[in-house]
Amino acid sequence: VFNNFQIFCLVPDSVQTEDIVQPSLFAAAQPGDSVTLECYVPMDKISYMSWFKQIIRQKPRPIAVSYARLSDTMFLDEFKDNPRFKVHTEDTQYHLTISRTELSDTATYYCLTMYTNIVHFGNGTFLLVKGKVTCIMLFSLLTLLLLSLFL
Repeated sequence: VFNNFQIFCLVPDSVQTEDIVQPSLFAAAQPGDSVTLECYVPMDKISYMSWFKQIIRQKPRPIAVSYARLSDTMFLDEFKDNPRFKVHTEDTQYHLTISRTELSDTATYYCLTMYTNIVHFGNGTFLLVKGKVTCIMLFSLLTLLLLSLFL
């Protein structure tokens, strides 16, 4: 058994993005929909894989961790006993599925791997759960997203 402290206190030597592919930068869903966020990783170069959720202007929160070549995925913190979140691993796939989406699922989701103390991040997928979003709310979310890219 391991806990968040043991996993996330590893100090990487560097951070890179080229080996992780998150093909969709943006995804949209209605409340109650299921959405799968895709991530492709080089299975020959990883020690562990993880998904993070980052709400605009907040620090990223870990969702799940999987050790390479092990079938078990450990969900962390508020995602631990939440059956709406599932991770699918097969070959180079490390996909996150969120079922019965809620407005609070709106965030950027990052896939990452670690190998020999080097962390590799995907570019992230921004998930917008639409619901009854007004044009002003949508404009505000997109503005904050763009600002977070340049700040």
